Amino acid sequence: MLPNDVWDHFLEVSVRAVTLGRRGDLAGGHAALRQGLREAKADQAAGQAWAVELISLYRRALDLYEESHGARLLRQAPNAAPDDDAP
Repeated sequence: MLPNDVWDHFLEVSVRAVTLGRRGDLAGGHAALRQGLREAKADQAAGQAWAVELISLYRRALDLYEESHGARLLRQAPNAAPDDDAP
């Protein structure tokens, strides 16, 4: 189970990503979720037991974001770096 402050942060990042996407900044929303995933991985490396759940949530959020915005996201950021957030 995630600590409340961690859950709150995940929700804030997710809302920010959706808001940016709705405003047309698809790459910005995607970047926010990727940053959240990187932070979750750092939490895991620091030994936080709940980080596995958080990583799963960020990966799912990224999957949904990419499914929703697909080709538009790629057109907005055609030179984006390969996903370095893979497992």
